[in-house]
Amino acid sequence: MKNLSFLFASVCVCFLLFNAGLNAQVITPNTNSNQIMTTPTNTVGLCAKADLRFTDFIIRHVTKGQIFGSGLDQRRYYYLNYKATVKNTGSVGSVDCNLEPQYSRFNENNFINGGNCDNFDPLNAGGTREINGTITVFVPLIHTTVKLRLYIDAPCEEDALPAYVKVNECNENNNLSTIITTTLSGI
Repeated sequence: MKNLSFLFASVCVCFLLFNAGLNAQVITPNTNSNQIMTTPTNTVGLCAKADLRFTDFIIRHVTKGQIFGSGLDQRRYYYLNYKATVKNTGSVGSVDCNLEPQYSRFNENNFINGGNCDNFDPLNAGGTREINGTITVFVPLIHTTVKLRLYIDAPCEEDALPAYVKVNECNENNNLSTIITTTLSGI
């Protein structure tokens, strides 16, 4: 009887392993640089979280504003109208979060808030949303260009936010748009 139970258990385990093998997907690393890896077509993302990222960011128009100061200390406001697209490449919807336009003064790589921090409503898994807005820039009059970027799920000036700000994402390091440099004389 003992051997029969062992045999039955062994057959069940073999059946389960065989059946699991039929339904499993084996993923192998891509060692051929000419081969393109694709994700399975039946999933939106490979992670069970949201993942917000920019797929497009352009400046449509630059408007000159008022000049302040005198001599070498003159500064001007510029209003840069932009269009951007945010995509949720994760497999679940996001919660609402902040969208912050940013610019770099003195053509450096440290960015500051370029206007209000706007609310960004939840976005379904796989969904995209086009955003139209304005970045307000205040720079010395002698500047002819400025660096711009957008930040989704931005902390803005809120206190006591978790490490993932508001949207717990698959990749917390892809929330910035590409940096674009635009001419301030107008487009």
